[in-house]
Amino acid sequence: MQAPMKPLKLRARDDDDLLVLSSLLQDALVPPQEMRYITSERRFVMLANRFRWEGRGATPPAPPEEGADASFEQDAAALASDLKSQDDGLVYSRVICGLCFDRVRAVRTRGLEQGNEEQPLNLLTVTRGIAAWLLSFSGGAQIRLEGPAIVLHLEDLGEAWPTRWKPSHPRPDGEEEG
Repeated sequence: MQAPMKPLKLRARDDDDLLVLSSLLQDALVPPQEMRYITSERRFVMLANRFRWEGRGATPPAPPEEGADASFEQDAAALASDLKSQDDGLVYSRVICGLCFDRVRAVRTRGLEQGNEEQPLNLLTVTRGIAAWLLSFSGGAQIRLEGPAIVLHLEDLGEAWPTRWKPSHPRPDGEEEG
């Protein structure tokens, strides 16, 4: 059986760091009620249901050898078999992660519907500009975090769980890509 991946605990201070974290956060689902700006601490925090891109392509565990006393392994192998993607036969996973943006002086939003806190937002990218970081979501919603020296901390919380759904995006030629 393949060893489980360790939870991530990362920090981004510059463009290179942010490029890595942004790719890991692509397609995270973010419930609006799980985002807060703590003015007194100059901190913006949120919880996200993150697709584990770093684990994509994980092969389902092989079934245990016949006759072995391995009920746990058999259960895991059966679950992995049930969760094979219909596209490529691979198992994917998601995990809840906490994000903390420190040194934030102001938060501005665009395209977020008030009163629609039940519908999760699909995070597409996190980018950095001059004295601001931008969180861009599908549908055109954006959150702009302002501050000249923002630092982002990401930490996976709890155990990952398997999923059969791998996010995909339309390419310019109309085909889907993952």
